[in-house]
Amino acid sequence: MEEEINHPALIHGDVTLPNIIIHPSRPFLIDWDLLRMGSTYYETAKTLLNTTNFDPANISALIKGYEQIKGLTPAERLLISAFFRLPVEAWRSARRIASGRRSPVFHILSRTWEKNLVPYDGWMNGHGNN
Repeated sequence: MEEEINHPALIHGDVTLPNIIIHPSRPFLIDWDLLRMGSTYYETAKTLLNTTNFDPANISALIKGYEQIKGLTPAERLLISAFFRLPVEAWRSARRIASGRRSPVFHILSRTWEKNLVPYDGWMNGHGNN
């Protein structure tokens, strides 16, 4: 993790299903308009959020594939999990509230928070033992 602090990586910035082409040999990322220097941990968490539909099997498959290329230490796994556990809606609500604006999704977020954490906790607690 210290390496990333001193030398941030080049990240795609918009890994979403429309920006992934699945070819029989491997997936390809397209639409590199948001390419920038940033955190691979945050990018990985955003990719999980944007592409797995909160499905534990999809989460596990993505992380397993990621770790075949770049293994994760327990500290790195914890950092990705921490980013992953805070849904985009929470970030957006916090920003709106901090700027003095009403957050229309806050009431939905408060009702769905616990349910949304189930797949994250399953990955964090179970995947590391595979």
